Amino acid sequence: MGRIALFAASSQTGRAAVSTLLGWEGRAPYMHGVRAVFRSEEKAGAMAKEATLRSSNKTRPPEAELSFASGFDAYDPPSKLAEAFSDSDVAILVTPHDPSRGFADDAMLQKNMMDAAVSGGVKHIVSVGSWTVRDAEHVPLLAARFAAPEEHLDTLGVGWTSIRAGFFNPNLANLFGSLRTSDEIRFPAECAFAPCDPRDVGRVAATVAADVASKRGDHSGATYDVSGPELFTVADMAEVFAQALERPNICLAPTNVEEHAGTMPSPALEELLLHMGRKGASAVPFAPGAVKELTGEDAVSLYEWIKANKDLFKR
Repeated sequence: MGRIALFAASSQTGRAAVSTLLGWEGRAPYMHGVRAVFRSEEKAGAMAKEATLRSSNKTRPPEAELSFASGFDAYDPPSKLAEAFSDSDVAILVTPHDPSRGFADDAMLQKNMMDAAVSGGVKHIVSVGSWTVRDAEHVPLLAARFAAPEEHLDTLGVGWTSIRAGFFNPNLANLFGSLRTSDEIRFPAECAFAPCDPRDVGRVAATVAADVASKRGDHSGATYDVSGPELFTVADMAEVFAQALERPNICLAPTNVEEHAGTMPSPALEELLLHMGRKGASAVPFAPGAVKELTGEDAVSLYEWIKANKDLFKR
C-alpha cells in the first residue's frame, strides 16, 4: 500500500480528505500511510490532537499510519517543498488560498506544488481545482487562478487526475449575509446553481487517491466535475433556508444583477455574478452523480449543510 501526501490539509477539502482516508467519518479507513502537510505548526498540532483522541477510542477499527509535516509553504522553492512529499506515491493537491495574500499568485503556487510533488517522488497527482477553468472565456479572472492544471500536469510525466469543484456552500454565508439581519435573501433572481459541500470534494479526492495507491482503480487523465446534488434557483434556495433554519418567513428579495455585482468585494466576483446572471442555470456545471459514483455515498444536500451550519446565518 502506498503513502498519500495531502497539501494543504488545513482547508475544508483537505481535512475531509484526511478524515475519509482515516475512517473518521464512519466508513472503513483506507489502509494507506497518510501524510498531512501544513503551513503552520498550530494547525498541524490541532489535527494531531484530534487524531490522538480518536485513536484512544478502542471500539474504532485500526487507522492507517498518519504523519504530519509542517512549516511548508507553496511559495517555498521546489527543492524545499519536495521534502513534504518524500516517500509518497500519490499527492492530493488543494489549490492554496490565503485571503490575506489574495489569489494573484495562486496559479503559480499550484504549479509550484505540482513540480515539488514530482521532485519528491510522487507518481500520481490528484489536483483539486475549480469548474471555472472550463469557462475561462466568461470568468477569466477566476479561471486564471487555476490556470488549466491539466495542461501543466501533462508536462510532468506522471499520472494525474483533475477534480473540478463547483460552487461551495460556505460561500453562501457571504452571498446571503442579509439573513443575519433579516428574513430576506437579497440576491438576483436570475442566478441558479448547485452548491456543494467542500467535504464531498475532499471525499472524492481521497477515494481517487486511495484507488490509485492500491491499484484498485485507474483514474489517470480523468477529469471529474463535482457539484451539489440539486440545481436551485435562488428562490428555491430561499425555501430550503426557510425549512432548514426553521424561519418560515425567509424569502427572496430580488436585486438587479448589474447593481448587485457592483457591491461584490472584488472584480473577479463581480465578473462571476454577471456571468451567473446572464447564463442562469447553465452558468455553473451541474454534475449531481459524481460523488455517488466515485465514493458510493450520497452527496450532502443543501438542507443538510444549512442544518449543520445554522450559526453562519444566526440573527
